Formats: sequence, structure tokens, C-alpha cells
Amino acid sequence: MITQIALESSNGSYLVAEGGGGREVLANRDGVGLWETFHLFNRTRPGEELRHRDSVALQAWYGRFLSAEGGGGGQVKATLGWIENSSIFTIEKLNGSGVIRSGEQVALRASNGNYVVAEGGGGGAVNANRERRASWETFKIKIFQPQLNRFHASSNRYVTERRMAAVI
Repeated sequence: MITQIALESSNGSYLVAEGGGGREVLANRDGVGLWETFHLFNRTRPGEELRHRDSVALQAWYGRFLSAEGGGGGQVKATLGWIENSSIFTIEKLNGSGVIRSGEQVALRASNGNYVVAEGGGGGAVNANRERRASWETFKIKIFQPQLNRFHASSNRYVTERRMAAVI
């Protein structure tokens, strides 16, 4: 099961992998498009629902993985073509424990323990250099569920379209 998500910063801006990946990650988009969605790979419980303190990897639209420079302490980019220590994050549910649902507040911790932050609450850079979690280090997660649309053509063949719908 591949989970697709979007992350909204405290000022309402969405995280984006510029260019769909291969560049920096910013928090400056007003809406969710392809570049603002990420495939989430649950490394703790593959194929299961996302839970508090699971280890995850986030993949941008064109296949690059988000990573915290140096495992934390610097900028977040979407440049790696593979999963390594710097591209593994721990996701934390802010209120309680258990399953993380769409619309809940979450935080991401880099491998060195630093939190991912949307600088200024959003509108620009995304780093992984905070020792404590506050509003700029929290995100509203939107989890999308796959939808399959099939259209029957006059030639008795089917056209299939796969879309992702937000679960809120």
C-alpha cells in the first residue's frame, strides 16, 4: 500500500519539492498539486496504517526522496534517488498516540533528532534544525486515498484513470 500525503504548515502553506524533486523543499504553496504531494513509505509497518513514531521516507513526484542535510541540522532537499539515513524521518502525532488520521497535526524528526521546520511558519525554506517542537515545526497531514475511475469506450475497451482523493 502506497500512501500519498501533503503537509500544510502553520500559516496554511503546503510543502513543495521544487521541480517535482531534484531541488530544495519549500513551504510556499497555496494549494495541493503534483509537486506538493509525497509518497510516504512506512518503514516501521510496511503496508499498514501510519502510527505515532513510525519511521518514514517521503518521495517527491519525480522519484527523489526528501532528506535532511547531514541527517539534520540543515536544509531539507528532494535530491536523493535512494533511501539512506538522512532520508528517514520519525513521524510524531501531536495529540496522543496510535493511528495518524488525515487532518491531524504531526511533526517530523530527522535521524539526528532535530525537527523539520517551515521557517516563519511557512512561506519559504524548510530545514531540519530545531531541537524543540513548536508551531513552526508542526504540520497538518492530508492523507489521500486512491480512487480508480473506469470509462467504457465504444470499442468495448476500458480507459482507467487513477486519482488521489483527500480523506479529511
